[in-house]
Amino acid sequence: MDKLPQEQIDNLISQLQGHQQRLQQLKRQMKTLSEEAAVHEKLVQMGQDQSILSVLGSLYNRPELATEAAQNPATFASKRHINLPEGVTVVVVDAKPESLKIDADFAVGPHRLKVRWIRDRGFLLGAANES
Repeated sequence: MDKLPQEQIDNLISQLQGHQQRLQQLKRQMKTLSEEAAVHEKLVQMGQDQSILSVLGSLYNRPELATEAAQNPATFASKRHINLPEGVTVVVVDAKPESLKIDADFAVGPHRLKVRWIRDRGFLLGAANES
């Protein structure tokens, strides 16, 4: 079998190493972008879910329901036919009618997010470590 000169092979190997490094960078970036897209998909899904919005409407108009929601958020949601996306945890942060706050926390990859609904202010979306 005929061979190329070693100098050409060495040059090719050298050039391919740069491409291999760039390929690994791109794959890491694609993974990060995919995880971030999944976060936004989950946020949009929850924000457009009419059953979630309806229950929040009930809590807005009848804040005394917050006590029931605080005792067991999963049961409260289930009774009202809410199917939260996988991995979403709901916590009633403050059940007092005048200061009702509810958090929905979730993570996708390294991205941890929180959706907070405050009865008198509406929605706040952000990183899970924000208060």
